[in-house]
Formats: sequence, structure tokens, C-alpha cells
Amino acid sequence: MNEKVVITIIFLIGAALIPVSFGEQLTIEDQLSQSETTNQNLTAEIEGPSTGYVNEEVEFHANAQGGKKPYTYEWDFGDGTETIILETPTHSYSSIGTYTINLTVTDSALYEEQEVKTTATIEIIDENKKPEISVLKPENALYINNKELFGLNNPVIIGNITVEADASDDESGLKNVTFSLNGEFKEEVVLPPYEWTWDTIDFGRYTLSVTAYDNTGNKQTKDLSILKIL
Repeated sequence: MNEKVVITIIFLIGAALIPVSFGEQLTIEDQLSQSETTNQNLTAEIEGPSTGYVNEEVEFHANAQGGKKPYTYEWDFGDGTETIILETPTHSYSSIGTYTINLTVTDSALYEEQEVKTTATIEIIDENKKPEISVLKPENALYINNKELFGLNNPVIIGNITVEADASDDESGLKNVTFSLNGEFKEEVVLPPYEWTWDTIDFGRYTLSVTAYDNTGNKQTKDLSILKIL
């Protein structure tokens, strides 16, 4: 009595079980290839901040999906330093600027290995850079009731005057501007125009201090010696 004997061999490839029966035309290699092509396409993205500070560690993460695990990673941080092969690396930049980060992710498929590349940018700023501040008004001139009459060696003010300043910080951004007289706080302004009206009746020499603060705590002060009459 002739009976047909079928022997089934099970190969464990990752999470795929591959049956192979003798007498079939399909080869083992074909089975492996078909199994791996059922995986999703490999995708990757860079997770991390878009800004950072000079000489401070920044953490990035490679978010990879699809393909066949485990993945291999290669990071190029755009500043000429050596590549890193971690999934979640840290890196610090030694100078300000905008850098392009390149990430290459490769899966571990045996027959149809997938590789994907992705990029991101990060702006590195100097947290110790002071903001810029200048006093636009008063200048070295005589002012009567907020009107400039003629130039002098120092500001002389009779009556009221609106003090005007210009401030900026291209790194962390400007937080506020304050006005003080002889060390006594008078006004805080958070948005331009940066102005304060000196409308009290005073007589004598005063030190007008205008201070700009940025978002990392740095400050810059401009002082003016002013003679105030009324």
C-alpha cells in the first residue's frame, strides 16, 4: 500500500512561522523572502528640541517603526564630530548656529534589508550673551515739556518727558525693560515701544537707568546722568 508522507518543517523567523512541505515547488528561500516582504515599510523620525545652548547636552531619540527589529542607528549631528550609533544619544555643540542632524536607521531583515534617512535642525544659542539696549530719548540736549530744543553736553529736562529705549536679544529673546531713577524702580515694559513718562516735579541731577532682561536671565543696563528742572 503506497501512502504519501508529508513532512512539515517549521522555521521560526522573528515572529513568523514558515511551514515547508516536501513535494511542494516552493523553496525554503522563497518562503523566507515572502515572509519578510510582509513587514511594514521602515520609517524613522528624530525626536528632540529645536533649540539648545552652547556646551549643554541635548538629548535626541530615534523613533523607528516597521521593518524588522532590531534596528541599527547612525547619527550625524552636523558639526563635524564623530557619528553615534545609539537609539537615544546626547550631544553638545561648542558654538552658536543652526545645525542639520542626519539620522540613518537600518533594520535587520535577512533578504530585503531596509534603510531610511531623516533629518532635523536645531538652533544653538549662547545663553550668556547679554541683550542690547540703547536710550533713544533723551539725547544730549535741552528738552522743555518733551520737546527737544538744541544740543548740549548732557541731557537737561524742564517739565515732563517721555523716555524712549530700544532693546533686543537675538538669542533667547527679550523678556522686559525697566526704568529706574537713582536706583528706584519706576516702570516695567514687556512689549515695544519701550517708553516711560517722567511726569513728576523734580529738581536736581538724576541717574536714569534703563535695563533690558532676556529670557535666560542676562541683563544689560544703560545709565544717563540727567539734570531735571521741574
